[in-house]
Amino acid sequence: MLKLNDNKFSMFILSGILLAAAALRFWGINWGLPLKKAHIDESVVIFYTMRFFTGDLNPHIFFDYPTLFLYVLYFFFSIAFAAGKIAGLFTSLDQFVGSS
Repeated sequence: MLKLNDNKFSMFILSGILLAAAALRFWGINWGLPLKKAHIDESVVIFYTMRFFTGDLNPHIFFDYPTLFLYVLYFFFSIAFAAGKIAGLFTSLDQFVGSS
């Protein structure tokens, strides 16, 4: 009879867990292909966040997306713009918004 501390039994259980984990991970690996943007919400959230760069910090969409999330994204996009401008990747805000 197999015991829980038996090395072969432990390796069998571990192999089964790893195989099940791999199967679950690879099940949907091609979801959304050949589309580059599988989640339609991502482009919408980026659009609303990029509108903050016009100077109007009112998202005008209080029930669709959490506004704190949009402000946090705007903060990180501002850091990315500043770093890109210093590095010479962007010459203007229009170029930055167009590349996103």
